[in-house]
Amino acid sequence: VTLLRINKSTSGYATNYEGNTGSNACGMYDGTADAFGDWAFTAIGGDKFDDGYGCGKCYQVKCTGAYGTNVDCSCDTSKSLTIQALDQCPECDDSHFDFNTDVMVYFTGSSSMAGTCGIIAIEYEQVDCDISENFRVVNKGGTSRWWYGMP
Repeated sequence: VTLLRINKSTSGYATNYEGNTGSNACGMYDGTADAFGDWAFTAIGGDKFDDGYGCGKCYQVKCTGAYGTNVDCSCDTSKSLTIQALDQCPECDDSHFDFNTDVMVYFTGSSSMAGTCGIIAIEYEQVDCDISENFRVVNKGGTSRWWYGMP
């Protein structure tokens, strides 16, 4: 039996934010972001966030160019990157990712160009998280045998 992989890439767009590492909606930064170099993460919204069940999911992302008519924006269309969803973007729909600034810089080549672009067009696909390092589960203060929380 030969299995054929069908490309499930979807078109979308990405903005960037500073990354809410101290108190994000997923409460996972201290646990898994270090497995992605402490920089390859994103916020998601809409059905992707799924009331928090989308936290921790990974996406293979590729920049396909400027979003809209911004002729001054450029990105490296040969690069792809696996990023992990570690925060919620309340204003994002299913096709909108809000990258950590370092992810935007990875695709655009500089913080100056990331600012010039503001928004980039992307293709993305949900993939397995290939975490080869140990990660930590951190208990939230007040955790007891009756209640468990993650910061």
